Amino acid sequence: MLKSKIQKIQRLKQKLKKLNSTERLHICFGSQKLFNAQHNLAENGYKTRQEWGIDWRKKRSGRFFCVGKSQPGGGTMIKVFPSQENGLHQLQVQLPRPLQDKYGQKIQLNFSVLDRDGRYRSSDLDYALNCLKPITISIFRREHKQDNWYIHLSTYVQETPVIHTRKNGCIGIDFNANSISVTYVKWDGNIEYLEEIPYQWKNQTTGQSPCIYEKYCLSSCVLSRVF
Repeated sequence: MLKSKIQKIQRLKQKLKKLNSTERLHICFGSQKLFNAQHNLAENGYKTRQEWGIDWRKKRSGRFFCVGKSQPGGGTMIKVFPSQENGLHQLQVQLPRPLQDKYGQKIQLNFSVLDRDGRYRSSDLDYALNCLKPITISIFRREHKQDNWYIHLSTYVQETPVIHTRKNGCIGIDFNANSISVTYVKWDGNIEYLEEIPYQWKNQTTGQSPCIYEKYCLSSCVLSRVF
């Protein structure tokens, strides 16, 4: 695993070096693959250019960002307010002037933030709001989920204090090519628990591997409570 990480870092460094030496950066909103499809319509499943244009406009308008500032509500045109008595947060969208005659100046939506995998996301969001932390908002459409729109909030969370002592011993995790090893060593250096978990790392995507790391690290945290 370490070798693959080193190779990935080397590839990224080469890519960064190439970008730094490029005078003009080419950015294509809507994906370069779909843009090039207009030159070969039939091969890409389109009968006419108008049919391709529908997908092209849809793809280009399917995502946008609002970068937050240290202001109340996150500092964007889409403001977030702390949880109310019913436990729901509120999202307030400031509409542009051309749409205000039809929809009004603002749209208010209530939403809930659920805790997941031991992360208290609701309290983290309240912390960011009360401390005026910037909240960056990503709004995007998922075509494979009936074109529903989703809103993602990104912000700062409180730093978790690290509490450790040799009296508790230690837990080790070793990610091997064909397995994952988990062990607990007592304070006197003797191994109390050892488990070999068979696992194949091949054919994993870039996004799947970090999720697997996180899963087994969280499992080890549960193991630490046992001992």
